[in-house]
Amino acid sequence: MKRQALMILTTLSFLVMLTATSVYAQTSTGLMANIPFEFVIGNRAFPAGEYTFTNRFTNVIQIQSLDRGESMFVLTGPAKGKKTRNELGFNRYGDKYFLSRLWTEGDDAGRAVRMSSSERELIHARSGMAKSSPEPQMVSVVIVGNKR
Repeated sequence: MKRQALMILTTLSFLVMLTATSVYAQTSTGLMANIPFEFVIGNRAFPAGEYTFTNRFTNVIQIQSLDRGESMFVLTGPAKGKKTRNELGFNRYGDKYFLSRLWTEGDDAGRAVRMSSSERELIHARSGMAKSSPEPQMVSVVIVGNKR
């Protein structure tokens, strides 16, 4: 009985390892984008430049600067809408850009980046101004290719 239980446990462990390796291989492909403006993710500003966007886990994307080598992990949630191309979506308020969405070609839904406290504060400040609308403009950047 113990031998049978050990054999089942060993087989299940092996299957879990194979599945985890397969999932990691599928989610670790990176996409490259040349972003022509400074942008904010969370409360951190990134200068214009080339970046890779890599799905690490179901809800985690790694953003890495190809120019400076810096990277950041970002928690995401599902975003509605299907895109026919790889694309980044930014909320724009005047000259400030906040990463808000990432769409990968062929996926049924994109990934949404949670709104940061600095973006919420900016919206609140703009809503108090008479001539400024707190509503952002959506700016899209097409992803240029796969990570090298």
